[in-house]
Amino acid sequence: AEPRLVSLMPSRGTVQGGAYVSILGSRFTGSAVQCRFGSQGVSGSSVRLLSSTLIACRVPPGRLGESVAVEISLNGGVDFSAEGREYLYGRAVTVELARPSQAIAGASGQTVTVVGRHFEQTRELSCRFGLNSTARGIFMSSTMVACQIPKRDSGTASVSVSNDGTTFEGSGMNLEFIGAWGISSVNPSYGPRTGGSRVTVMGSQISS
Repeated sequence: AEPRLVSLMPSRGTVQGGAYVSILGSRFTGSAVQCRFGSQGVSGSSVRLLSSTLIACRVPPGRLGESVAVEISLNGGVDFSAEGREYLYGRAVTVELARPSQAIAGASGQTVTVVGRHFEQTRELSCRFGLNSTARGIFMSSTMVACQIPKRDSGTASVSVSNDGTTFEGSGMNLEFIGAWGISSVNPSYGPRTGGSRVTVMGSQISS
């Protein structure tokens, strides 16, 4: 039976290639599986038959803006499918800074704005904190993405962004998670209308 391709995850990536694409479908079988991105064949250790419905293929390099058809062969490249699922080559993102650079440890609902270049409004647009915490990115412009910060303990986590949900770029940008801060007292609590008095502010996690 001929294999059937349903979708690619992700369906876009950087011109450098190198990431793996998951090909979803049915009737995948055999020990001579190959993939093809346009005219470029992928075989050997760069192809993994994971189940009868899933094949992973390493993406070869491509040209910026190029959209290629992705097909598979189950008989060593003699015959390929003809489903026409498209893969788009784009730029890798560049991350320059994150604002704010600090977040409250253990809190939810916080947001950080990542500033950089080449951000695209895709369904795979993602932000990653550290190695494992991933959140959906909210596209604001080609130079700004808003990311919802996950709950984390005190410490530091790298911040990176990906247009395709696979290839993350961060350029060493970090977000510091600190303990909850606040003001407990102000002494004195009143003074002359002309100002000029010195007051002492007491609290926790107060820094200049």
